Amino acid sequence: MADIILDSFPFDSMEVLDEETEQMKPDREYEAEVFRKYFNMFLSNGVYYGDYNNYKESSMKVTADGGMNIRVAKGAGLIKGANFENTEERIITLERPASGNRIDRIVVQMNAGLDTRATKLIVKKGNSTTPATLQRDENIYEICIAQITVKSTTNITSADIVDKRANKDVCGIVNSLITVDGEELYQRFQDYIDSVTDNLVRKDQNNTIEGSLTVNGGIEANIKPKRLTYEDLNEIKNAEDAGFYYAVGGNQVTNRPSGVDGFSMIANRGGETPFVQMLISTSQNIGKYYYRIYQSTNASWGEWIEIHNSKFSNYVVLEGKVTLQAAEESGAYKQTIWDIPFPNGYNKDNCCCIAFGSKVNEQDGYSYELGIQGNTVSSMTGNIYRCVIVGARQDSSKISCQAYNCFQVAKTLYYKIVLMRIS
Repeated sequence: MADIILDSFPFDSMEVLDEETEQMKPDREYEAEVFRKYFNMFLSNGVYYGDYNNYKESSMKVTADGGMNIRVAKGAGLIKGANFENTEERIITLERPASGNRIDRIVVQMNAGLDTRATKLIVKKGNSTTPATLQRDENIYEICIAQITVKSTTNITSADIVDKRANKDVCGIVNSLITVDGEELYQRFQDYIDSVTDNLVRKDQNNTIEGSLTVNGGIEANIKPKRLTYEDLNEIKNAEDAGFYYAVGGNQVTNRPSGVDGFSMIANRGGETPFVQMLISTSQNIGKYYYRIYQSTNASWGEWIEIHNSKFSNYVVLEGKVTLQAAEESGAYKQTIWDIPFPNGYNKDNCCCIAFGSKVNEQDGYSYELGIQGNTVSSMTGNIYRCVIVGARQDSSKISCQAYNCFQVAKTLYYKIVLMRIS
């Protein structure tokens, strides 16, 4: 049969005779669209991170710049195979709405139309609840690098800016679209091992070794921690997630303890509890310890609890917050009960509660009471009574807390429980 010619490029061009014009001309010409399609086959849309021009994680980042101004950092990226680069910082002034708020998007637009043929940095205005729709059609494709709430009464601050660069639905980080099915490769390797011998010790199953096992020089392991940058700590809760993690300052990890930036974390199963996260702050609040537990009964994480140890390890401070239910009528009160696991090394028989500090306004200082009656510390903050019972009520393995809200509205109670080990 005759050869079937496929669409392909690039190949060297050569001069051939054009029979119509009787002039020599190149026989291979390639339009820009061909190159864009080629790069779009193996590189995703979005912003470049990395060492190129030292842009790294600041590439195209949007920050507040005073007044109604925002600053777009230098950076680069790729849209549908078309490269773009912002070679200098840009200051953009947003229009203040006449009233209320407006959600604006900072957008990089690739316009392949013959009347434009360029990429642009533009502002797309939304309304009070919804940002503008990104245009994505045959000629125009837009990515959103930031979303900004523009207010009629105040200037733009960092809290008004939401970084969208890592969101693959509206922007994304440029990466390779070429993937290898690692599971299939692994299975083929295992099949090969099985064909050689059935007596190998395999790490994907439990093994029983008959006879003695002698190890000379000890056993060493290389446990490499995983760096976190944009992940959600709430998703690290399964058996396969157990291990060591860390994050450097300036990360965008979500659901970490309040006030913590860089940190080191161990995640693992914990006895009868489904999963435990233990975290040490490294770049802010240096040296503070936190832990929390995932409960399968309601499929949710508990609050981060901060632990403060003295140098003699005889004291520990447990910190958290709880929402108190509102009293149903004036002059009455509503009781709210919650439990806290004992920290490591403490139990109902070797410690007592020596103080319960609390406050109802986050900016205020804690109010501490020391009046001890049996296993109970009780005191009052405003119109909220509260106490803590060590190893009482239904579960003696927990610290039982209770508070009585005399207000007819729900209140957030911030608390610190001080335990002293006595044996």
